[in-house]
Order: sequence, then C-alpha cells, then structure tokens
Amino acid sequence: QDEQGTSIQGAELQILDEYDSVIDNWTSDGSAHVVTGLITGKTYTLHEETPPNGYALSEDVEFTVNNEENQTITMTDKKTKVNILKTDANGNGLAGAVLRIKDGNTVVHEWTSTTSTHEINGVLTAGKTYTLEEVTPPDGYAKAVSKQFTVPTDGSDITVTMSDTKTKLEVTKVDNKNNNISGVVLQILDATDNSVVQEWTTTNNPKTIEGLTAGHGYILHEVSSPDGYALSEDILPEADGLPIRKTEQSAESDFPRD
Repeated sequence: QDEQGTSIQGAELQILDEYDSVIDNWTSDGSAHVVTGLITGKTYTLHEETPPNGYALSEDVEFTVNNEENQTITMTDKKTKVNILKTDANGNGLAGAVLRIKDGNTVVHEWTSTTSTHEINGVLTAGKTYTLEEVTPPDGYAKAVSKQFTVPTDGSDITVTMSDTKTKLEVTKVDNKNNNISGVVLQILDATDNSVVQEWTTTNNPKTIEGLTAGHGYILHEVSSPDGYALSEDILPEADGLPIRKTEQSAESDFPRD
C-alpha cells in the first residue's frame, strides 16, 4: 500500500526464507496476495524487488507465522520526491525559467520556475537517472548547462539546484591600429523596434553590459565619434553566428578622416 493506506499495483514482491531462497513471488495488483503453506513459528521476509513507477523501494518486512487462521502482512511504499530549485548566481530563487525533466529523449515533466522549490512527487522512478534541462532562461540570463541526477531508491528527498548567470557583453572601442578610443557615444538598440536599451560614452576600458536577453537581436550603434574620426557602421544581429556589418569597414573600429 501507499502512505495513505491505498493498495497499489505494479510492485514485484517476494517471500524469502532464512536462506534468502524465494518461496513465492508475484506482482501486486491492488488486492491482497494469499500465501499458503508457510511453517508456523518460522520467520520469513517480505521483500520488494522492484517498486511501482513513482515509488521508492520499501525496506524488507520480517514476520513470523503464527497460529492465526488468517495473518495479514503490510508493506508501505513511499512516493519518490525530487525538489528542483532554480537560482541566480547568488543562490536566490529565480522565476521565469522553463525547465523540464527528460528520460533520454522523452520529456516526463515540464514547468516554469518560481522563486520557490518545485516539488515532483510520485512521478519519477526510483534508481533511475534523469536529465534536468533548461528550455528557456528568464530574460537577462544565459541558458544553464543541463545536469543529470539519480532518484534515490530509499524514499529520501533530494534537491537538485540549477543556477543561471546573467548574460554578459563586453564592448571595446578601438581604432584601426587597435588602440582604445575614449569619448565615443555608443548605444545598444533593440533590433525589434530600435529602442535604446543602453547608452554610454567610451573610456579606455571595456564596457561590460549585463542582463541582455539571450537569443534576442540587438544593434550596436555609434551616435557620435571624437574629432578626427569617422562614424562606424552599425553591428546588426548575428546570422550564422557572425555579426552582420553594413559595409566592409569594421564596425568595431573608428578610422581617422582623410
């Protein structure tokens, strides 16, 4: 039965004697299994060989046959319990990630994360190894690497944590001799509507931009350049992994005017 006392099907069970020899074996079907011919006064073991899907292995139950005409032995299975926690790099709960559990190529469970732990009870098979995969990260975060975990066979809880880091883009403004240029006004534009996502004036150090949406298209646009330099062409969203430039002139460099 389960923890609520309800009969469950699909458990492969055995009766073992003191030498661990199998006296009887069967698969539970939701009704009581009748065993006859056991020796009064002798101790036997009720052993679960394989639990039903979604349940953990029960501990063996030893029993001694008494003089009662009908004797009932009960074995209780706990449901498997797996907790999934999605966090940021600081360990804080992170909402908005679409996650799924896969058994090989088969998706067995999918949900969207909240800031709290997601509990999966009675779904996963004890002793089996699954893959936790992030389908879509929250806006501003990079997609995490998939990770594997194994469901405990003893019914204990496990917590699997997957962390996301913010997307990070580093922009350096250089001339045609690869020297850093300060005083250039640059913008990151949303490629969908050309709205300004971020604007800054360059220094001699790279500019780090965090929190852009992974997989979304952006444009690096030069608003104004220092005296003596021509404006660079825009760098457009990537195609086949490579930035698209409007001309052969490098969009990452400013060139002195003739």
